[in-house]
Amino acid sequence: MENQRRYAKTTKGINEIGRRQHNLTGKVRMMLILVDPSKTEEQLRMQAARIGAPADCLETMARNGYIAPVQTATTGGIVTGVPQANGTTVSANGAARIGSAKAFMKQTLSGARQIKGRTAAG
Repeated sequence: MENQRRYAKTTKGINEIGRRQHNLTGKVRMMLILVDPSKTEEQLRMQAARIGAPADCLETMARNGYIAPVQTATTGGIVTGVPQANGTTVSANGAARIGSAKAFMKQTLSGARQIKGRTAAG
């Protein structure tokens, strides 16, 4: 039977992805990016093995405060997470945040192209 424990990024983990302050190795950093409450611990371990990340990377990231286990409830196929784990804010809606970031980047780039087009024509 598959381990159903799930993890989510903490505020520290989200900040590390954006700022690269703690010099996580490439493969551990990649695993931090891949952590999502929709994936079980077993699925994350399989991904870690595929990319060659250390076998204990989930434990190490949890111990260092980058991720936290979340208690989940499945409702109609949707996994919902607890917003706090051990007093640390947990991001259980990573996909929504990524979608918002992509939309923002597209809008920003589109606006920059329009401005560049005006200055080139002007």
